[in-house]
Order: sequence, then C-alpha cells, then structure tokens
Amino acid sequence: MITPTNLEELRTDELHTLMVEAIQELPTGHPVRALWEHLDEILTVGGPECLPGAVTERRTGSGPRSHSSDRRRRTRLPRVGSHLWMQCGRTGMAARLIDSSPLRYTASGQAPVVRHCRTWALIDGSTLSLVTELPEDQGMSVTNAAEEVRAVLEAKWGAGCRVVEHYPWPDGEHYDEQMRTSAGGIRWRRLDAEELRAELGTVLDETRPT
Repeated sequence: MITPTNLEELRTDELHTLMVEAIQELPTGHPVRALWEHLDEILTVGGPECLPGAVTERRTGSGPRSHSSDRRRRTRLPRVGSHLWMQCGRTGMAARLIDSSPLRYTASGQAPVVRHCRTWALIDGSTLSLVTELPEDQGMSVTNAAEEVRAVLEAKWGAGCRVVEHYPWPDGEHYDEQMRTSAGGIRWRRLDAEELRAELGTVLDETRPT
C-alpha cells in the first residue's frame, strides 16, 4: 500500500512505475491521464534539465552509518506545478487537445444539431470545450441551446468542464465562455482571443474549423 510516508522511501524510477500503473487505470481520454502522458513525454524528451531545481540529499556527520541512514543518494523531484510546465514548455503549450469529435445536441424537440467541437485537457486537471458556430450552420445556435450544449458536454467530461462558444464570423470573431449564475442559469463573458491562444497553444488556430 502506498502512503505519504513510504513514498519518501521510493526512488524516482519506482515512483514513475507506480504512477504509470495508476494512470493506466484511468479511461482513455481522461484529462488527468492526458496531462500525465503529455508531461511524461516532455520529461522523456527533455531529460533532467527539464526539472526545476532538484535537491539531492547528502549524508552529514562523521559517525558510523546505521542501517536506516545508509540509503542510496537520491534526487527529490518537486511536485508538478505550473512552474514545471513553464520551464518544460518546449512544445509551446500548457494544455493538450484531447478530443475533436463533433458535438451533437437536440434542443426544444427540434432535429438534432451538429457543431464543431474541440476539447483540451488543462493543466489544473479540468477540461475546456470550444464549440464553434459557423455562419452557414443550420439549427438552433449554440447560444440559444446553451443548456443543451452544456448538458451534453458535462455528461462527457464532468460538471467542472468549461464551455466556450466560438463565433468566427466575418463581422468579427469572438469567444464567449458560459458561466453558471448563482440561480443556476447561464451567463456569458467575452474572452480575449490572445489570452485564449496563450492558454490553449498554437493548435487553437491550427485546428480552426473553416
């Protein structure tokens, strides 16, 4: 059984093995699994220099070594945080695109509607789904069917998922994030396009529906 105490006794290769085994228990597409696989890939390619300020334990004192103190020298790895992703940001991304399958929803008894949808796993373990409404799309709009859109995405990614509506229209492209009100309804807040690009990476534009 793994506990916070015996975690301290494990070498980094043992920790890595245990982490891989635990992650494999998660379903494919789970945001935590996607984040781990992406981080593992970065560290594999980048090597030890990708880690911030690792600290090595050294034995001090001149007395005889006891069995408990005669431990091999090991490196303690810091907890994974945004600073690690910043230093390992060779890919230019802090988030990973994990799904680009179309979104299908039905609103007010109308015919099913299909929209372009891309979902990212974010560094905090949550997900962000970007639903695009093209000028030529037919059926109830993403905005008018906000409750139905959110219900479908929450059923797939969980209640904590973020939902952003994307309107790449000729008179001005914009991004509006759905936000729950205290009364349980939905309001919208306009997102800055450059900030969203910084959060999601260059794949935001590379996979833009046309």
